[in-house]
Amino acid sequence: MTTTGTSAQLSPTQRRVALHLVWGIRPDDIAGRLHLKPETVQRHIRSLRALLGCPPRALLHVLVHALLASGQFQPPAPQGNAPDLPEQDIEVLCVLARHSNRKEAACAAGLTPGALERRIRALKAAARAQDETDLIIWAHSWTLLNAATAPGETSR
Repeated sequence: MTTTGTSAQLSPTQRRVALHLVWGIRPDDIAGRLHLKPETVQRHIRSLRALLGCPPRALLHVLVHALLASGQFQPPAPQGNAPDLPEQDIEVLCVLARHSNRKEAACAAGLTPGALERRIRALKAAARAQDETDLIIWAHSWTLLNAATAPGETSR
């Protein structure tokens, strides 16, 4: 079982990269803002995954969730009020935060892959999120996700 690495010591550059990630800034844009090569940012992202117990190929939204769940970073201020979501949609958010693999995520949520994709699209629309990473950031902003949903042994 992997852990969230809540006490992971990050280098100053890793902290800056991580902070940009939790603000929703994409890796290529981070490179430009921090005057780093894109490859350097990707190397820092790989290091962050390892330090936080994320699988090596975890997608960005899983890493961002681990960063926010670690307690080392705060999400941006929420944009408006949280949408009124049924418990099943909150469970989908929790599953999405832990899984990169959609088939495994669908299984964990008790949905077919198609039903999971429809729920994610609906959640992105309700949150006005452009992608899964934004959705996870807003879910943290609205305190719909926490350390209890940090990556574990089922993350991929």
